[in-house]
Amino acid sequence: MVVNQGDPEQEKPKSIQSDLATAYRNLGNYIGLGTQIAASFAFFVFVGNWVDEQLHTRPLFLLVGVAMGMVGMIVLLLRTTEEANKKKNNP
Repeated sequence: MVVNQGDPEQEKPKSIQSDLATAYRNLGNYIGLGTQIAASFAFFVFVGNWVDEQLHTRPLFLLVGVAMGMVGMIVLLLRTTEEANKKKNNP
């Protein structure tokens, strides 16, 4: 059987695994972003809680930790969207 190299209708069908691998490659940065957000938020909350336990100032530093975690998440999201826009505009 001879396959015409230039005819897109004659191309081999893609497998589900290759489609899934391509999707994960394209979404890899965003999957990692979710992990970074969760880890950084948890870090600030746990540190704030630990400081409150040491100084007996509950919930002051826990709230400070939550606020710092939220600010960190916003900064991370803004940086990620800025990088994505740069990649989109400059292929």
